Amino acid sequence: MILIDNDLVNLDICDLLKNLAIKNKHIALPFRDIHVLILKELDSQLTRSLGAYLTSFLGSKGMALYPELIQLTLWEKGSKQDMHFDNSRETTKLTSITYLNDDFDGGETYFEKGLIIKPEKGKTIFFDGKRYLHGVKPLENNPRYVMAIWYTSDINYINI
Repeated sequence: MILIDNDLVNLDICDLLKNLAIKNKHIALPFRDIHVLILKELDSQLTRSLGAYLTSFLGSKGMALYPELIQLTLWEKGSKQDMHFDNSRETTKLTSITYLNDDFDGGETYFEKGLIIKPEKGKTIFFDGKRYLHGVKPLENNPRYVMAIWYTSDINYINI
């Protein structure tokens, strides 16, 4: 299952998260072509609020899942990610990405079966990253900011 919600995250929250990533870029950890920030380390109250909101949303879809890790990622010009499966924890059941901006070219998320998702600010994609082969097309200009979340069904593995 791949679930797409076009306006799950309020545009003001997208701006808040993007600005938080910009402000803290100097402490972001490099990972392949991107820079990663753990949201809990930047704003624990915002992390808990987002976690509760997303848990409620997934519950309304019949899924008892909880965020186990929330990251903000910065993609710079030329960044891409080849087709891959997520190398996540055994307890991870679902992944989501939320686009925090869309003022760039390229950077589309794509899946093995030909589905290509154009980034739009506020759009969220939910999928099982360990089951669906996916990647990110090369970013042609301007930074791309994303909130990436991994979810668990085991409440003992929540780390937010």
